[in-house]
Amino acid sequence: MVLAGVAVLAAVAPSTWSWWAVLGAWAVIGAACSAVLTPAGRVVRRSACDADLPAAFAAQFSLSHSSWLLTYPLAGWLAAGTGLPATALVLGAVALTATMAATAIWPAHDPARLEHTHADLPAGHPHLTDARLRGNGWQHGHHYVIDQHHRAWPQLSRAKR
Repeated sequence: MVLAGVAVLAAVAPSTWSWWAVLGAWAVIGAACSAVLTPAGRVVRRSACDADLPAAFAAQFSLSHSSWLLTYPLAGWLAAGTGLPATALVLGAVALTATMAATAIWPAHDPARLEHTHADLPAGHPHLTDARLRGNGWQHGHHYVIDQHHRAWPQLSRAKR
């Protein structure tokens, strides 16, 4: 939305009000970046055990910067070739597409505590202190991260996704 407004502002002749509007748009874009990047650290921290945090943060840093590696040259090439209004619209479309993809991919139900079953751990294992014997293994719930006891995410029912 903000980049669509920037496209309109860039299409009209610059005046005092349009420059103030562009500065305001930049402030809103900066706030939106903070609104995305701040929770990203919480998601990374929630998704990895302490020993894996450096690698998880490095992966998140690499992913975000690879996106910038693609969009910064795209912005320059488009601005030089088609002008600022078209560039703002294209980059706005890229941002909207990424937002829609993230909304579709991220599970609607993402609990902090996840019930799951361990069929591969023996009775008395320290990880199973609060587990109950159920069917083919030991069931319990806790903050779930991929680690030596959890090699993959448990299958969630379609109703919980």
